[in-house]
Amino acid sequence: AVQDTNATTENTAVSGDVLLNDSDVDASDILTVSQVGEDADSVGQPTAGDNGGQFTINADGSYDFAPGTDFDDLVVDETRISTISYQVSDGQGGVDTATLSITVTGVNDAPVAVQDTNATTENTAVSGDVLLNDSDVDASDILTVSQVGEDADSVGQPTAGDNGGQFTINADGSYDFAPGTDFDDLAVDETRISTISYQVSDGQGGVDTATLSITVTGVNDAPVVATPTDDLTAVDGETLSIPAGDAFSDADAADTLAYTVAGLPAGLAINAATGEITGTLSADASQNGPFEITVTATDGNGGTIDDTFTLTASNVTPVATNDTATAVENVTPTTGNVLTNDTDGGADTDTLIVSQVDADADNVGEAITGSNGGLITITSDGSYTFAQGT
Repeated sequence: AVQDTNATTENTAVSGDVLLNDSDVDASDILTVSQVGEDADSVGQPTAGDNGGQFTINADGSYDFAPGTDFDDLVVDETRISTISYQVSDGQGGVDTATLSITVTGVNDAPVAVQDTNATTENTAVSGDVLLNDSDVDASDILTVSQVGEDADSVGQPTAGDNGGQFTINADGSYDFAPGTDFDDLAVDETRISTISYQVSDGQGGVDTATLSITVTGVNDAPVVATPTDDLTAVDGETLSIPAGDAFSDADAADTLAYTVAGLPAGLAINAATGEITGTLSADASQNGPFEITVTATDGNGGTIDDTFTLTASNVTPVATNDTATAVENVTPTTGNVLTNDTDGGADTDTLIVSQVDADADNVGEAITGSNGGLITITSDGSYTFAQGT
């Protein structure tokens, strides 16, 4: 029996015949394999080699060698030899032993990329390493991230996830995920998953693809004052409708805002559901203002915000109407009241008085010479006297 050798690459079976180079001087003897390894029963049965793989050597000398996955750790062009012994019999009691050795040469094994997950809350960044759970049976291969999403240029660059946020995955596998404001619409404890794919390379031409998925959980976002209510002016007794609720917004789409108010003048009230302030000012509102009004919006999850504006009420200007009277020469002085036909012009009940005569407050109650003679006396209550004199 002569030593036999053969060669193959990892994961590739190889076959041959161990008796082709064996001989017997007794020409009529027929050689057979009578034992494989240490056991005659192993003839024709898969038997482990001393360094991996399975040998099947049949009685007629034919054999198969299946490397299986025992050589996957070999790097490119690295070799390892696995050997098994066999015994040759001539059928006449003569035996000899030889070995069959298979040299297995390594080829590249692609890396195995495993799906990655992580979790965070909205507005909170999270980091990790996508290569920690990836592997390569070629022990000396160094894995790197060679592509993020659909673009190799995206490695190390912020890249949008499929459902919001920005992923930055570096070549060494380290990553950061920044939710930004993309998840502000989530209600408390509501979740949304954003995913991006990445490609792993072993530097030998082998690649595999996996995904990184981040579960983002919503937290409460307080309402904000998006459009502050402008300061307002009104007049006593005016009916008002102020859409104060329009000042607020809330990024949490499921939140329903409720409204309260402080500092309202008498006659006005707020709709707690809409934030609209309606009602009619009292007739004397101008005497009690201006009013600093604070509307508070509450989202029901602990978030509140205030919007403050000023309402200034003014008194309605009275309307004075020209007065006329007729007098007869040298007859008793003419009297009357100039306020009789004047009005306040508003909803209040102010008492009208005469505050000036001939553009001078000092003339009230004093006799003033008329433009064409005679003395006119007008008092603060509007009563007047016209004396002709001579």
